[in-house]
Amino acid sequence: MNAIEWNPYAKQQFEKLKKKNKHGMLSVIAVANKLVKQMFAVVKSGVKFDPNYLENKRCYYQTLQFRTILYEYLGYQSLVVG
Repeated sequence: MNAIEWNPYAKQQFEKLKKKNKHGMLSVIAVANKLVKQMFAVVKSGVKFDPNYLENKRCYYQTLQFRTILYEYLGYQSLVVG
């Protein structure tokens, strides 16, 4: 319950579930599950938590896609990632 009050991401998830007319306790459990999964992923990977992870990942793949198109246009046979 504290996370729903103080964590903006948990609050957003809770509100989204409430809009779908989910029962209050079901919403709380779903938010708690999501937080546990996030914590487990951070501990397992050893990577610092990044609230903008998905956005950064999306930008990376858009850049990679642009490079691939550019290299194909310039006539390069393979793309070296890195």
